[in-house]
Amino acid sequence: MWCFKMRYFIRQRGLTLVELMISMGLSLVLLLAMTTMFAGQKQTSRSGNAVADLNETGRIALDILSQDIRMTSFQGCAPHDADIDEDKDTRAKLVSEARDASGNPYPWTGSLLGYETDVAGWETGAGADITKLADGDNANGEVIAGTDIIVIEYADSAGRNITAPISPTSNIPVPNDLSKTIPQNGQFLISDCEEANIVVRTDDPGSVGGALKHAGSPLTKSFGTDAVVRKLISNIYFVGPTGRTTASGQPINALFVRSDGNNTPTELLAGVDNMQIMYGQPDAAGSGIQFFEADDSSIDFDLVTHVKIGVLASSGSAVKEKDDEKSYMLAGVTVTTEGGGGVATHPKDKQLRRVFNTTINIRNRRSEF
Repeated sequence: MWCFKMRYFIRQRGLTLVELMISMGLSLVLLLAMTTMFAGQKQTSRSGNAVADLNETGRIALDILSQDIRMTSFQGCAPHDADIDEDKDTRAKLVSEARDASGNPYPWTGSLLGYETDVAGWETGAGADITKLADGDNANGEVIAGTDIIVIEYADSAGRNITAPISPTSNIPVPNDLSKTIPQNGQFLISDCEEANIVVRTDDPGSVGGALKHAGSPLTKSFGTDAVVRKLISNIYFVGPTGRTTASGQPINALFVRSDGNNTPTELLAGVDNMQIMYGQPDAAGSGIQFFEADDSSIDFDLVTHVKIGVLASSGSAVKEKDDEKSYMLAGVTVTTEGGGGVATHPKDKQLRRVFNTTINIRNRRSEF
């Protein structure tokens, strides 16, 4: 019996050192494989989220710009100035009554304008309302050098009829809900489809509203209750820094708008690094559309019927292993990496980027193309 028990216990031995090392090695290999798979899935998830974010950013940016560009030159039933035949009484002619502080005519083209910037400043002559968006300190809400600016103007589609007939020197009676939306020194258009005037409001509507008071030259005619008053809208779109950074310290840029002379731009959409714009007008032969950059001497903004726009969207987070040194084509313009010698550039970082291009037909400017 004792011998049997001894033989039994002798057989109850543990793992040898070699067996233990082999099992530990297999466990480490399995653990490494699982860790690698988990890290790969995490990176795939981050990349997928980044692609979704930049796709959304690009689509929304183009939607915002396209919607406003299509409204360019909208003047109710008053056609755009460039289409007017002055010899026909049945066509409206836009007459500007607006005056600045010195009494000089205040131009409102019912149109659009474009500006180009480079690393040294402005390439085209721009008014103070534009140049003060880029005074050089690259602060929040300023234009990034090498990007384009577009100014879009049109009459609000939500017009209202005047509530009583008026003479050329009368205040303009409108419903209070419309009156309260037009600030002091704000511009509005009054039109009866035979003639149209642009007017600057001189009184403060406060919380009540009331009739629209105006100064300067009288209106060009008396208007009946079929005349419609519309607020004039002016939006300046540009790309600028937000002053914020990503989790890895990379600067975040955004699409901004400055509306109706407001000196403080509004951030619309973060994750837009660059915007390039080309303007199309009928060629000399009248057989097609020719596109130009805003600073080209051949362009006549009153004749522009198409706008080609490109935005460069970024992911908002570092998802690439190496810095983005690619060049991108935006609306026919090459955008290179910062420090690469180009005028139009994008940040050199590990964010994911994608180009979004579109061409918009300005529906309020008749064109056969």
